Amino acid sequence: MTFFDLIPLFFFFFVWIGYVHTAQFLAKKRNALSGALHNYRYDWMLKVITRDNRVADAAIVSNLERNAAFFASTSIIILAGLITALGAVKEFENFLSGVEVPFIYDPNFWHFKLLILISIFAYAFFKFSWCLRQYGFCSVMVGAAPMADDPSVSAGRKEAFASSAAKVIDNAGKHFNLGLRGYYFGMAFLTWFINTPLFYFITLLVAAVLYYREFHSSTLKALVRGRSEK
Repeated sequence: MTFFDLIPLFFFFFVWIGYVHTAQFLAKKRNALSGALHNYRYDWMLKVITRDNRVADAAIVSNLERNAAFFASTSIIILAGLITALGAVKEFENFLSGVEVPFIYDPNFWHFKLLILISIFAYAFFKFSWCLRQYGFCSVMVGAAPMADDPSVSAGRKEAFASSAAKVIDNAGKHFNLGLRGYYFGMAFLTWFINTPLFYFITLLVAAVLYYREFHSSTLKALVRGRSEK
């Protein structure tokens, strides 16, 4: 493997990491899904303080936990499949050596590519599992939320609770989003097994789709409009 063989890999991580940092920067300057959801989460925590029955709030947090748990468990299944495929690469390469397979650009370095793909989904697993833990922390905070009629709790403390609880949920959502991006870019990485020019195109396409959904989607417009003063 030469330096030129690694150029597609450098390009892939440049686009992925570059998009993550660019999205974080743009989210501070303009409307984005992360900012819109933060406002709703803060409103939600303010409402938690005003009601004594918080069964519905606990159910919402549990639902968010289930979403993260689903992707975390799916990551384990994907990793198991990739590790199994890693052990069968030699047999597959021997098969390809005697058969002309259309659209396969370069069947070399498949061990290396599978190791990178395993790393991507391992990264996603750790993001989802940390997200899951943070939703657990949020469940504790909802249970410990000050009561609306408690005279010993000042308005400032209630405000601090709502802000802190919203921040915890924000962090959980952030890591859930990072894990999902790992899935998206992991799907793009699969195209490197087929064709390198296609790999370049799909990687850029994934970044473009993520950008559109986060900054220009109809969902974002609806979220912003839901809190507008007009």
